[in-house]
Amino acid sequence: FFCCSSMSGNEEMPTISQIVEQIIESLSEAISELMMMVIILQERNADPPPALPNGVQIVTGSAERLHMVAMALAAEDYVEYPDIRKEIEDAATCVEVSSKDLTRSLQSLMNTNDKVQGWEGLVQACKIMSAKTIRLLQIVYGAEKERLFRAAQKALDALNNLDPSSARNGKDFAEKAGKAATEANQLAHYVREKASE
Repeated sequence: FFCCSSMSGNEEMPTISQIVEQIIESLSEAISELMMMVIILQERNADPPPALPNGVQIVTGSAERLHMVAMALAAEDYVEYPDIRKEIEDAATCVEVSSKDLTRSLQSLMNTNDKVQGWEGLVQACKIMSAKTIRLLQIVYGAEKERLFRAAQKALDALNNLDPSSARNGKDFAEKAGKAATEANQLAHYVREKASE
């Protein structure tokens, strides 16, 4: 999905977080289109059209990519924050599970004589898929803010832990000053990363 855009010398590669957001946007659009088609067909109690499996495959393919990239985001960007990492991983897993449920619902519709029940199952699977995708997006956005907040708090705590009167004990003061500088640098890195988006 990024192969077609050319990068000039001063453009930066997108962050994993930006890639997650782009995949979610594309997945949300695909789910909306599929949902509209499914609801119209459900209201007509129509036979599943030949294009329906392709529409579901577009959604499930995007969901698989989203799961993979969200897991990479959690593993790479939130190593220091295991609770945030777990929240992203759990939400990404829910998207993956709902994608499999969507495929099962499609197969059920295609193989049943009870079209009313089949269409209802597919509509519900689309709704769940949409809700899980939205939840993952909320978590990813919230995770970035939480990481910034925590990094700022760590830097502030490290600075508050510096006591100028203890400067006579050079080694202890140097260690605390080094820790404060490291925390401040980490915060600056996160802020620069966010500002470049």
